[in-house]
Amino acid sequence: MNALSRLGLINWHLLPSMDIDVSGHIGVIGENRSGKSTLLDLIQVVMTGNDRRYLRLNASASDSGRKRSSRSVHAYCLGRLGPDAVSRREARTYLFLVFRNAHRPQQATTIGIALEASERETSERVHAQFIAHGRALTVSDFLYTRDDGSEGVRDWSLARPHLEKLCAEVGGSLAVYRDEPTRYVQDYLKALSTGERFIAPDHMLKAFVNAISFEQIPNATEFVRRYLLERDDIRIGQLRESIATYHDLQKHISKLREKLAALTVLHSEVSAFRSTVREHERNQWLEARAGFDAAVRVTRSLRRDRDSALRMGRDAQYEIEEYARLIRDLDEEQANLQSAIASQTQGGRMQELKQQSKALGLELTTVLNSLKVLHTSVVAGATALRTQHTLETLPLTLMAALDRLVSASGSAAPPSWPADPRAVAMALDDPTLADASSAAATCRTAADRLVKEQAIPEQALLDLQAQIRDIREKGALLDPHVSQLISELSDKGFRPRVLGHLLTVQSEDWRDAVEALLGRDREAIVVDDAHVDEAIRHLQQNRRRLRGCRIVNTRKIDSKKSTPEPNTLASVLRSDDDAAMAFVIRRIGGVRLADTLADLHQPGRAIMRDGTYDDGLTVELREVQGGYRIGAGAARASLPALEEQASALREQIAALDSRCEALRRLAGSLDTLGQAAGRGEALLTLCGQAESLQGRLDQVNADMGDLARNINPDLGSRLEKVRETLANYRREERDASVRLAESRRTVGEITGRLNAGGDQLLGSNTQRRQAFDLWKRRKSLLPREESRTLYASRRKEAKDDCERIARDARKVVFELRDEIEKRKNLIFDRTLAYHQLAGSRPDLTRETVQVMRDIAPWLDSTLSQIRDTELVQFEADAIEAAEKTRNIFQHSFAYELRARFQRLDSALHKLNRILRDHDFHYERYRFTAQPHEGMRDIIALVRASEADDTLFGLLFDQDVSADHPHAKALETVRAVLLDDSLDMSEFEDYRRYYTFNLIMKDITTNRETDLETRRGTGSGAEQQVPFYVAIGSALAAAYHDRAAGDPALEKGIGLAVFDEAFSKLDGKNQKACMDFYHKLGLQVLVAAPFEKRATLYETMDTFIETLRHDDQVDIECYGIRPRARQAFVQANPLNQGFEAFQMAFGEGEAPAAQG
Repeated sequence: MNALSRLGLINWHLLPSMDIDVSGHIGVIGENRSGKSTLLDLIQVVMTGNDRRYLRLNASASDSGRKRSSRSVHAYCLGRLGPDAVSRREARTYLFLVFRNAHRPQQATTIGIALEASERETSERVHAQFIAHGRALTVSDFLYTRDDGSEGVRDWSLARPHLEKLCAEVGGSLAVYRDEPTRYVQDYLKALSTGERFIAPDHMLKAFVNAISFEQIPNATEFVRRYLLERDDIRIGQLRESIATYHDLQKHISKLREKLAALTVLHSEVSAFRSTVREHERNQWLEARAGFDAAVRVTRSLRRDRDSALRMGRDAQYEIEEYARLIRDLDEEQANLQSAIASQTQGGRMQELKQQSKALGLELTTVLNSLKVLHTSVVAGATALRTQHTLETLPLTLMAALDRLVSASGSAAPPSWPADPRAVAMALDDPTLADASSAAATCRTAADRLVKEQAIPEQALLDLQAQIRDIREKGALLDPHVSQLISELSDKGFRPRVLGHLLTVQSEDWRDAVEALLGRDREAIVVDDAHVDEAIRHLQQNRRRLRGCRIVNTRKIDSKKSTPEPNTLASVLRSDDDAAMAFVIRRIGGVRLADTLADLHQPGRAIMRDGTYDDGLTVELREVQGGYRIGAGAARASLPALEEQASALREQIAALDSRCEALRRLAGSLDTLGQAAGRGEALLTLCGQAESLQGRLDQVNADMGDLARNINPDLGSRLEKVRETLANYRREERDASVRLAESRRTVGEITGRLNAGGDQLLGSNTQRRQAFDLWKRRKSLLPREESRTLYASRRKEAKDDCERIARDARKVVFELRDEIEKRKNLIFDRTLAYHQLAGSRPDLTRETVQVMRDIAPWLDSTLSQIRDTELVQFEADAIEAAEKTRNIFQHSFAYELRARFQRLDSALHKLNRILRDHDFHYERYRFTAQPHEGMRDIIALVRASEADDTLFGLLFDQDVSADHPHAKALETVRAVLLDDSLDMSEFEDYRRYYTFNLIMKDITTNRETDLETRRGTGSGAEQQVPFYVAIGSALAAAYHDRAAGDPALEKGIGLAVFDEAFSKLDGKNQKACMDFYHKLGLQVLVAAPFEKRATLYETMDTFIETLRHDDQVDIECYGIRPRARQAFVQANPLNQGFEAFQMAFGEGEAPAAQG
């Protein structure tokens, strides 16, 4: 056995530079902080070659080895005493261990390391690791004598040739490694191992360092994985990459299919939209064509009527001229007849009577006209009396006077009026009638007030009409100032959006409430954060021109908070724009929905469906102002309500206008009545004059009748016929004049209608031209053959009524416009949803998007690209990736895993072979392996593949028969491999495929128990014993392989180092453990506190005792010979049985009794 025989150190912490010669099992004892761990760390550094992957300096003090100590090799070299205190500012450090063969002591091997450290640096520098074959080096080999007689430490460049010379002197050699710890460890293990066999450095060093750190085994599984099995991860990079590729492809395929499904739904929506648009275009075409035909027909009819009226006018003009000639001839004949008759009626007497009659008639007419003026005043009084309800403040005395005047006047008209002139005269002279003028002024004041009142509904009606016009023409409702601001911000590239257009009401029951409460905010304009400041400045600069406009300050809202709380008014709204939704939540997110008054009375703000709003202190009824403005199509939905409001305003205006007109008529009547007040005497005078003149006129007419009876009857008869004919001709002339005037009026009306500038007057030239222009614009909407067939069919159905066809088509166009808008918004929403699914952002806005221009071509292209290209390619790639994964799993992963399972089986077999030949406290140990539950199917498949390689061909075959013996394993492995959440790193470490247990069998009773049971019920010693048995067996297996535990076979290095070991074991257990290690061929080095030395004296051969005085450590080394060890055993009371204790106790009592 190659046993440790010397420790050499130069410049290692506070320890002196010295050689420490040892033999057999070694105990390092001393008080705490005396330097025990420093010596163990020295051994670690040499054994690991200062490989930081394995160093666990001061392991027993570092949280049971789970956390690295703050000690460092650099600090050891400099002898660091504290953060700013060191024993050496610079140091050359040499550490080495000498191993000798127990059967051939002259054969020695020294392994060591040369270090250098400086306070100016943060870590040590490794000059070399070295192996001196055949030479037991000493500290003096690294020192030289200075000129002043003091000793100095050789620089490595000088020490190396010196060491090479020393090795050569004994026929050995020096192997030097320039900071190559792995090769260094591998080589010295080979040189010191049993039969110079290969020992895996990783496996040995882990077991060696873990023994030093003395970690109690948490369970058998962890022990086997950490101490027994070498870590040798399977290279599954290709498998991981292949499976990742397959997962990615499956994800892509799943994503593509999800996208394809979304696009298919969108495609059906676009197809429906296209059909609706097509129907809309058909009706647009019909409206234009039928409208144009109707306009042409009406124009032609008007022109025919105009031509007919012109012909009638020419005929009437001819008749007028002809009758004028005939009337002239008859007038001449009448004059001749009158001259003949005059010669028969006393010459000029008849003419004189006629002149008198004419003069009296004119005088009577003048008097009657004056009476009519007074009669008109009286009639005005009657009117005032009938309309007295229109003027509530009309004086009662005036009303009484008017009543008397009307009663006295009667219902006749002049000359029969008045019935009672004197009574009427008295009523006119009533002083009360003088108040009529002031009453008239009051009426005018009231009328003027009504005119002012009428201006308010008239302006409201104008606004409503403008809104209705905007809805019909634009489909939306916006304040003109807001529209102007949007246009100006769009010109600046700010992408303005109207808040109301970005929102959708999800529950129409709550529309009135949300529209009323948001109010003017519905037309607030949203711009991107980058443009908010400039947009606000633009509004400030144009505040007079852009009154009432609002801009959402997105700097003060958090767009991430775009999800409203349930049961709030904000929750009835939805938007794709996070900023818009965040604004809504900020504005009305705290307003609860109240179904009842009890809900309304709850604390906080709340609103009911009808707009009853509680702001927390007061309750008011909010109403929707200006129609619905939230959501696409909301404006059209509010059109009936707006038209109803407009109709109500018209009725209100008409009522005010009627009342105003009544007041003005009343004022006129009162003015007229006021002019007649006080003219009673004039009335009586006029009545007398009229009576006198009527009598005189009647006498003159009687005299004219007497003269006429003396005329020749033939002349008189002829004169009568002439007069009758003249009357007929004049009547016919008047009729012709009427026809001429009617003709001219008709021509004027038709000409005016034809030349009218309005576009709504059917048949006008302007309307016809506009109808023609509309027809020209829409003519290309339908192909010629389709349009001919469609138009012929509609004309037949409508019995060639083009105006009806145009009217019906216009109605359909109007209805489809709303449907198109709804479908457009639905398509836009689905397009946004698709882009969110695809992780892209479309450069589209709801206000500007055109489905057939912006979405349909993109949709067809994307749908074709995914369905015909991407999906086909990805599915082909997935099939290829599955085949590649199957091949890699079979040829790389499964084969390598199978080899490691064989290695695992071999390691357990070796360990159990060692344990089988040795008992410990009448127990024999063995380790068992069980497949890890999550790996069971993979293990079964890999184990089965040893006999049948074709199994892996079924790995991705979905059609494997359920009767197949490995169907479940294949399905499970396939599911595991296809799980995209799978962490493939779990499959790299073959040690994780199994769990392990340590079984302890009592050789006397054959009763078995496992480690977990022992841990739960056993004492501290019973729980630690399995650890020492297991770690010893593992180290022996690592060092000696088959030679472990066989005394007949030669063994190599077997150094096992424990720090603070056997803390819970009594002396008997410690001795049993040391005997067990000795049988396994291990050389044990144990560090323990000073108070544990008595027990160690019974088991150890050499002791290194550390003593510290201030900053200096002394080391004493001594051996314990067999006789001394036996004496310690006999002297230890713990080793005596109960009978010996009783005997000793009895012997102690006897002298006391005797005395």
